[in-house]
Amino acid sequence: MIARTRKMELGGTFAIFLACDALRHGYQATIYTYNLTVFDPTWFAPGVDIAERLQRQLEVKKDARLKHVTELVTEGYLEFLSLGGQLRLSDLSRPLIHSLLHQNLPIIYGPELHLFVPRRAGIRAER
Repeated sequence: MIARTRKMELGGTFAIFLACDALRHGYQATIYTYNLTVFDPTWFAPGVDIAERLQRQLEVKKDARLKHVTELVTEGYLEFLSLGGQLRLSDLSRPLIHSLLHQNLPIIYGPELHLFVPRRAGIRAER
């Protein structure tokens, strides 16, 4: 998996690219995010096309210092959504982690403060 995953120029990776790899290999993935640098909380309202909002944000954000990272992360989220990944806006909390662990779901915690919860396609966890 390490060899297949996109990397940052200075090393390391973002959890989003691990999630994309899992989706390409038959897993379902949900990312629970509270990253307000990338996402506006209003995007998580019913009926909002998050991919369309990410694309528009990519066209508008012009901060040269963050441009490369912003483009890389946004492209990752766009790929994640196109592969069928699910995004949820949620604070990292004890109840959230407890709920996921109680369902026996594996969790990968990425450095950009996301939870990644993979499940094999066709196997549904109880909610």
